[in-house]
Amino acid sequence: MSYIFPQGQDDGYEVSLTNGVTYRYDKPNNLWQVASVGGGSSDYVRYMPIIGGVFEGPIFGPSVTQLTKGDEYTLTRNANVFDDPTCPPNTIEFHGYVGEELEPGVAAKFKLAIDNADQFVGQKDVQYVLFNDYGMQTLLICEDSGFATDNNKVLNIVANALQGDDFISNTRTVLFSASPQASPYMTLEMYRKLITELDFGAYVSKVGGDEMQGPLHITNNPNAGSSRDARRVETLGVYSGSDSSALRFGTTRDRVYIGHNDTSFNGPIKVDEVHEKNADHGVLFKNTINMDQNKITNLADPENADDAVNLQAVESVVDGLEQKLIGRLDEIIVDNSAGTMRYVNRQQPMSAGEFNTWTANGSQSTNDPSLVRQIWVWENNLSGYPFNWDEVKPNSYFYMSGPSGAMARYRITQVSYVQSSNYYKISVADPDVTPTDYRFSSGDDWEVIFRSFTGGDSNLDDFLRLDGTNKMKGNLDVDGHWVEGCTSLKFDAGTGRNIVVGGNVKIEFDDRTIIKKAPNLGQLGFELDGRTAAGNHNPVFYIYHHEHNEPCSVHYHGQQSEDDHIATVGHVRSAAVTRAGIVDAFSRLQRAVSDEETVEGLRKALTNALGGLIEEFEHGEP
Repeated sequence: MSYIFPQGQDDGYEVSLTNGVTYRYDKPNNLWQVASVGGGSSDYVRYMPIIGGVFEGPIFGPSVTQLTKGDEYTLTRNANVFDDPTCPPNTIEFHGYVGEELEPGVAAKFKLAIDNADQFVGQKDVQYVLFNDYGMQTLLICEDSGFATDNNKVLNIVANALQGDDFISNTRTVLFSASPQASPYMTLEMYRKLITELDFGAYVSKVGGDEMQGPLHITNNPNAGSSRDARRVETLGVYSGSDSSALRFGTTRDRVYIGHNDTSFNGPIKVDEVHEKNADHGVLFKNTINMDQNKITNLADPENADDAVNLQAVESVVDGLEQKLIGRLDEIIVDNSAGTMRYVNRQQPMSAGEFNTWTANGSQSTNDPSLVRQIWVWENNLSGYPFNWDEVKPNSYFYMSGPSGAMARYRITQVSYVQSSNYYKISVADPDVTPTDYRFSSGDDWEVIFRSFTGGDSNLDDFLRLDGTNKMKGNLDVDGHWVEGCTSLKFDAGTGRNIVVGGNVKIEFDDRTIIKKAPNLGQLGFELDGRTAAGNHNPVFYIYHHEHNEPCSVHYHGQQSEDDHIATVGHVRSAAVTRAGIVDAFSRLQRAVSDEETVEGLRKALTNALGGLIEEFEHGEP
């Protein structure tokens, strides 16, 4: 609706507006005058002509200017409109009513937020017109165009007279201004005509449904009761309108994606409660749940084998297990205190409590606990009480606690009594010493405890070590499972090293590798598979064990073209010269030379006959 004529034009320059009025520029007087009416079009905003078919005198423009330049303003009523020099964006604050005066000579006061407000300041005898989308109109007659505040961002206006309609607060409003001096023919009725030209179709209708182009930007409502209400959208449902589209919500990118069959969240989801959608169906998780080091609380006690378990349920089981384990350990582990022994560096123990240490079989004495394989100890401890060594069984454990916190543990393998000298020789294995660099010193006292195990054989020498340092005796039965990760299968030298399947020896190892025959006659035995003329994974080489004591036969279905290939009977037969062929060849030679009387004729006859035979042999005909 507003229009500003181009500046700095030549005298006589014309502008035609879409309302059919053409203006011509009068440069000496810096005025735009009506040159003609009727016809013509341009891209300018619609301009309101003077009503009537006859025009008198010059009409100068612009006569009507839309100050808000198409922006949507909300008019609110404020009795203290000038108390605050600021004004919220897109807002017209208004105070005044038609037919009333706020004070002598003042009918209304209003202000609006607008950039460069001083461009409208300093004009005399100005008319302002307010229009809203309900068809209401208010004409404000002012002696002055107003004054600017808030760093030239707010235009403040005082109206001396007020005509038209009283506006309803919080209505959508546009504002026009006109100068009666420049447009002396503008009247209230002409302004009313102007409102009919307003394109409120550019706005979304509040009733009956409507549509608009995006984006829709909702700004803060200054009259809202809270910041939450200032930009709120209230509706009963939001739909994309088709299965192939989706709803997207976010800030600078999608945060919530609602598709036809799924809903995705990009970022943390903050909720107070999650409930099942259908009763007794629960909430189904299709993927792994990562709690990121957080807890799951208030978990019910488990009922089924695949239920999650809370700490209370675990502790109840552990508490009972602990008591059962302690009781069972008391049953199977027996500790016997043997008292105190004293290490001596002599050939053998000579008195109560003395012991010394040796390598294997007592061959050499040693004070290194990790090398000890025999301990020679007197039959009584330092207090004179018997150790009862004869009651110590193999695979009991021998614990020693010495000076400065030193510890040593041995597994007992054998105990023997040297009756003539009153001491025992205790053979041990598996030393465990702390600290590792500790050494026995003469005169050191050690407290001794024997720990034995009951309820079963604990002889670990009868078990196969994982480190492969001992050997297994007897058969290994893997009960239908695989032997995996084995890089080699080793047998000791000798006979009777076999691979057995179903009780039948399949492969035997001695100095040879013998593949045994099939357990029954009339069936295949050893077989090598590969690619043959029949296709992949077919027998290339195999042995057949015939019935009725017939010798076994070897069969071959591979190539037979090279010198080092195996040749079958059939291949040999197809390439061999038969006896009948030889007889026929010599008969031909005889007939060829029988009638010849000269040497030259005999030579030619032999040459021709032999050439024919060679050609027939090359084609495999004889």
